[in-house]
Parts: sequence; structure tokens; C-alpha cells
Amino acid sequence: MASRSRQVLDAVRDALVTINGAGSYTHNLSGTDAVKIGRSRPEDTVLPAAWVAVATLRSEHGTGSGRYRRLLTVDIEARVSATSQTTEERACTALDLLDDIVTALEANRTMGGLIYDLILEGVDIDGDEIGMSNVGIVYAQVVLWWEVASGVGV
Repeated sequence: MASRSRQVLDAVRDALVTINGAGSYTHNLSGTDAVKIGRSRPEDTVLPAAWVAVATLRSEHGTGSGRYRRLLTVDIEARVSATSQTTEERACTALDLLDDIVTALEANRTMGGLIYDLILEGVDIDGDEIGMSNVGIVYAQVVLWWEVASGVGV
């Protein structure tokens, strides 16, 4: 059986795959392999796309004796085509993608009962600023937490 940490990472990926361009979503990440576990590489050019990777796993004292709180921090990088002629519109295209990510993750804040809750922080940029022409980029971190009993593991 996969560790709880891996199950949570998979749940984050699965939540992002629900971004399908319909309803309240602006963009579509539901395509095959549009959301990957791992970090982006320079040769990754298919858009839109997102990458989900572990930043840190922290263990701290929990709410009672013999309990530990696990805090899994996950990095999310997402990219979308942003071919507008204006910097403002390219940045806003990325902002729409960031909003889609927040909406998808907050739709099931317990990740199907795997965690107690999550918080997210992110930024959107016009890819032209870093040499990636016509691309809107999102960098986000989501912190997901749960508790375990001493000796149970993650």
C-alpha cells in the first residue's frame, strides 16, 4: 500500500485533473498527461500543463500525547498558452489558471478524508518576463496536513 504522503500527492494531482474548462473553470487540464507528478523540464512544451512535486514533509507535535502532525508542502507549477499582445492580458490568463487551481483544490479540502485541511499560496507571471514567450505561468505551494499516532508512520 502506498504511504499516506504519496496518496495525498496523488490526490492533489487528481484534483488538478478535474480542471476541465467547464463551469467555473477557465482552462482545461483534463487531457492525458496534462498533470504530472515531478518537476517540469525545459523540453516540456505541451500546454496547458501542470507539475506537482513534494517540497517538504514536516513532522511536528500533534494535539495530544503520542500524536504527530504531518505537514506536506507540495509545489505546483502550471503553464498555459498566453498569446495576447499585452503583458496585462498574459498575466491575467495565468491568474485565471491560478484561480482554477485554487478552486479545484478547495472543492475537496480533505482530499477524500486523507487530510484535515489545506492552505494554498501562489503567484502568476507573464512567461515573457523569464524568456518563455507567450506562456502564462503559475507557481503555487499547497500545505496539506493530517495527524498520525506515534509509531504509525506517514
